[in-house]
This record gives sequence, structure tokens and C-alpha cells, in this order.
Amino acid sequence: MAPSLTRKQDESEEESFSESDHSSSYERQTPSKKTRKAPTPTKTSTKRSKSSPSSMKIYKKDSEAASANSTPNKVALPELIAFRPVKEDRALFLDGYEGYFEQNKLKNAVSTGSMTNATDLEHSEFLQITQILNILHSQQRDVLKSYYESLFNQWFFQLSEGFNMAFYGLGSKRALAVRFISEYVLVKLSALGKETKSVVLNGYNPEASVRELMKQIGSIFYNGNRDYPLNPRSAIEFIRKEFKDLESPQLVVLVNNIDGEGLRTDRSQELLSRLASIPQIWMCVTMDHVNTPVMWDSGVLSQFNLLWHETTTFDPYLIETSFKNVLALGKSSKFIGSKGAEYVLTSLTSNARKLYHLLIARQIKNMNADHKASKGKKGTKEKAKFIGKIRHGVPFKELYEACLDEFITSNEISFRTVLGEFCEHKMAVLSKDNSGTEFVYIPFNIEELEKLATSA
Repeated sequence: MAPSLTRKQDESEEESFSESDHSSSYERQTPSKKTRKAPTPTKTSTKRSKSSPSSMKIYKKDSEAASANSTPNKVALPELIAFRPVKEDRALFLDGYEGYFEQNKLKNAVSTGSMTNATDLEHSEFLQITQILNILHSQQRDVLKSYYESLFNQWFFQLSEGFNMAFYGLGSKRALAVRFISEYVLVKLSALGKETKSVVLNGYNPEASVRELMKQIGSIFYNGNRDYPLNPRSAIEFIRKEFKDLESPQLVVLVNNIDGEGLRTDRSQELLSRLASIPQIWMCVTMDHVNTPVMWDSGVLSQFNLLWHETTTFDPYLIETSFKNVLALGKSSKFIGSKGAEYVLTSLTSNARKLYHLLIARQIKNMNADHKASKGKKGTKEKAKFIGKIRHGVPFKELYEACLDEFITSNEISFRTVLGEFCEHKMAVLSKDNSGTEFVYIPFNIEELEKLATSA
């Protein structure tokens, strides 16, 4: 009996010692009252070895209490929890790699601000900033352009060898590609006695399509020919047969932004590659998206037969972004009205601006006369709400002759090209009346027209 009594006494002494040691460690770990409240004793632990008999019981009790209040595979660390903020406690219960990433993740609050909360920028301020950016590093950009112009002869030789050109790089490549086609390729072919036609497809226009391109080609070569197919695929095969025995090149095609919104479909890219595979057609394309080649499989890429040229210009995408309201990112997807027209005019040539101002002046005169004649009639709108329509427009021939007198244009082809730019940007409409006469008019109200007339 004596040994058993002594064993019980020893166990009671160990338990009392454990409790006293537990309370003493609790007192040592408790922070000051000014900083944090004292935690409950059930969530504390001793600093003695967990392998000792006295501390193992407390450790088991703490582990059971922690597991009852947490999910499996979580280990409680009470001595750390007492000094951690409440938001960080959850990370300390995770074990393994989850705990590592949870404890090391950023705990700073992420801003809820967005572009819609930014202060609206006036169009005049935007133009001023754009002009300043255009001045920066202008000399270095001019050096780049002169270097690319020195390569025109090499590019022409590669085209003559049956390859097509692909221009990529940072910055707008539209002006460089147009200069290469109009001022070098066509001029050199003309000097060689070849009357080669050219056509441009602006892929940055959301309404651009291969169907429109084939219509343009058909109007150049087969105007009025009823045999010319309306289907783009059939039209390409028709051209292939017609050009088969003719000398190369018969046509030069420039596709600005072949990765534009209207041309990103597989069907459009496949049709363009078929057109590029015709030996009598030279094609040059520009691209701006880094993943453009991903659109093409080996078959399409083989038909394009491209030679790649890195032509970084660092020029701003003024024309390319003119179809969208860059001042309303996240707010609107359309870009119409006088503000849009004012923005587009700043990116065009001086002759194009003169042509548009001449059209504005004549249309305002017609609208004032129409409003004066309809005054007093029932349903007549206020002058400010008068919107331009075909009856306020200027006849095409009359506008063309006025531009010739003002030395704004020298031929009808360039005149139609500039008008095409205006029509693409919804700044003008070219339409025919009931008698078949072509009229040009601007679909804005008279207040917007007067504002555009006073703008530079």
C-alpha cells in the first residue's frame, strides 16, 4: 500500500507543479493592459519541452480545444496568437505550403478606385498633351524613319521576288507603309512603264471587311461587269483566273492593321491569305498586336508568304484610335459627334482640314437658307436642333470644282480618298438623291458645325 500511496502523492505533486508552472508562464506571457487584453488560460502553453510528462497533458488539452474550433490539419500556436491581430490568426492555423503562402501574402487593402473615378479630361487638354508628346524625341524618331526609307529599295526587290511584306513594331506604321506604297512602289513601277493599281484596307476601322475590299477591287478592274461575283471567295478565284496570263504586278494591296477588330476572324484571314497568294498581287500588311501570328495556322501562313520587317516608329496611334473615344475609356465604345470630328481633323493633313472646312461653310449656308424658308411652318425645329441631311448637302462635282479652285486637291482620286476618310469616321456622308446625283453632307447639327468651323 505504501508504494501506491507515494505514487498518488507524486502524481498530485506533479499536477500541482504543472498548474503553478502554467500560471507562472501565463503571467510572464501576458502583455500589458494598455496594449492587449489577457487571453484565456485555455489558449496558452508553457515554454517547457512538449515531450515532458507534465506539459504533454496541457498540450493535448490545448490541441483538442483548438481542433474543436478549427478545421482539420490546423495546428494552434497559442503563444503566438496572444500577440497577433485577430485578422492574422487564421493564417497561423494553416499547415504546410498553404500556411506558407497564407502568411506571406500581402495583407494591405487593395484600392477600389477605377478609371471611371478619374477626373474627366477636356478634349483641348488631351490635344495639348498629345502635341507635347509628339515633340519629345522627334529627332530620334526622324532618324528611324530616314533609316526605314533607305530600305525601300530592298523591300521593293523582295516584293518583286514574290514575297509579301509584314511590318511590325511599336508605334503607328500607317504613314510609313502609305509612303512606301505611294511614293516609292507606284512611282518606280510607273517609271518602268507599268500602270499598277493600288487599294488600301484600313483594318483599324471596325466596319472594315474583306467583302468591302473585294468590292473596291471589282470597281477598279471590272466596274459594271455583271460576271464579277459578289461572294468574296468566288471573287478571289475570279481575279486569279483573270490575272493568270497578265504581267506582275497588276495590283498592290495595303492592309493597315491586319489584326483589327473587323479582320480578326479565321474566315477573313483565310480570304486575305488567298488573295495574297495570287502572283500578280503584291501585299503589304501592318500589325500592332503582339499575338497576331497566333491567328494563322501553317496553311494560312504559307499562302501569305511574308517577310517580316521590324519597323518601330514610336509614333502615336492617332488615326488608329480615332474610331474610339479615348477620353471615355470604360464609359462608351462609340466615337461620334463634333468632339470626335475635331480630334480626327487634328490628325489629318492641312488640305484635308481645308476641304472639311469648305464643306462645313457651304452646308451651314444651305442649312440657314432651309431654316429661314421653313420658318413659321408647323413642326419646324429650332435652329440649334437642325441636323444636316442630304437636302443640305453639297453636290459632289460642285465641291470637287471648289477644291480645285482653292488648290486643295489636284485630282478626283485623291479627293475621293479624303472623302472616304471622312465617311469612315462618320464625319461626312456621301449619298445619291432620287435623280442619281451624288451629294456630300455632314450629319451634325448647326451648332456643332459652327463650332467646327471656328476650330483650327
